[in-house]
Amino acid sequence: RANDWLVLYVPSAGAFMRGGSYAEHEPSEMWDTPDSAAALLRGFLAAHGEDLRGIPARVAPGRLGLGAGSTLAEVAEAGAGDEAQATEAALLVCSELLHVEEKPVLVCVDDYNALFGLTDYYEPLSTSHTARIPYSFLRLASGMRWLEHAAPARGAVVCATSETAGVRQDLVVPNPGGEEFVLGGYSADELTAVCQHYQQCGVVKLEPDRRFLTGMHALTHGNGDEVRKMSLAL
Repeated sequence: RANDWLVLYVPSAGAFMRGGSYAEHEPSEMWDTPDSAAALLRGFLAAHGEDLRGIPARVAPGRLGLGAGSTLAEVAEAGAGDEAQATEAALLVCSELLHVEEKPVLVCVDDYNALFGLTDYYEPLSTSHTARIPYSFLRLASGMRWLEHAAPARGAVVCATSETAGVRQDLVVPNPGGEEFVLGGYSADELTAVCQHYQQCGVVKLEPDRRFLTGMHALTHGNGDEVRKMSLAL
């Protein structure tokens, strides 16, 4: 963002798999998750609202009540404040990002492997039986599997898996034609920098000392999720 890129950032793809409301989308026989869709749109607008007003919509006109001359901001706004349109608007924003020419686009999705795990949503089969809705039947979660379709025409996609995403460890994430990099945990210096950043942002009230940081690195082996949890205990 500091270099004038449009960045769609998903802190945890697990948010598309659990929590909030969900409703059947009858035309596709799939399911919408409007709360997570609206949260995604609101975050994107908060980060890039003014930028999006200068980018024309190339896919959305004729949908969601949008006409010719609509902007990418209007696409996002159509769903950010309307639960009934939230999932459709979020999917349209993703489609629009593939065609943006005005700025480079970066899509970042953390906990990407969560998109292939169990959902917390159930479909009623009768008055006494339900069935878990498979991940492939969630419209937004399916649309966020960026590694399975083309990258933005002017930009890149970065998806990071996590051992704490709540999926089986032998899961192979589809990545046709993409590159893969295996990253280790934080080094001692990286862990120190992260904790100092937490303290400067006010997330951590006390400044951690060297002895605490050394012990944290030994206990967590640099695992980012464990570092966050221990930091919050300060």
